[in-house]
Amino acid sequence: MGVVQKIFYIHVSSAWCAFLAFFVTFAYSILYLVKRKRIFDTYAYVSAEIGVFFTTIVLTTGPIWAKSSWNTWWVWEPRLITTLILWFIYMAYIMIRQMDGVWDKKARLAAVFGILGFADVPIVFFAIRW
Repeated sequence: MGVVQKIFYIHVSSAWCAFLAFFVTFAYSILYLVKRKRIFDTYAYVSAEIGVFFTTIVLTTGPIWAKSSWNTWWVWEPRLITTLILWFIYMAYIMIRQMDGVWDKKARLAAVFGILGFADVPIVFFAIRW
């Protein structure tokens, strides 16, 4: 595949960074719901932003590789779809954080959304194996 194969150095490592960031969001969201400390909510939010950034990289570098490999930019296969759903879930998390309203209510809703959204990470990871 030549030079195009080298895009996987960025693609795969970005996916792992996104998964780690979403795990951190998951963990700090749980800590926020248990202890109600604002710092846990802040860590979860910042980590979600980082995860969305790396997922965006994954969703842009993947089609670049796919075009040379499969001769198409997008294939409707489970891993691609679940990754796109993961991206939408955490974009919604960020949008929840940007809503108007009382900080505490937004933080609780975002924490629940971050915990439930993390359920898609193992689905993305195992989609190709299932």
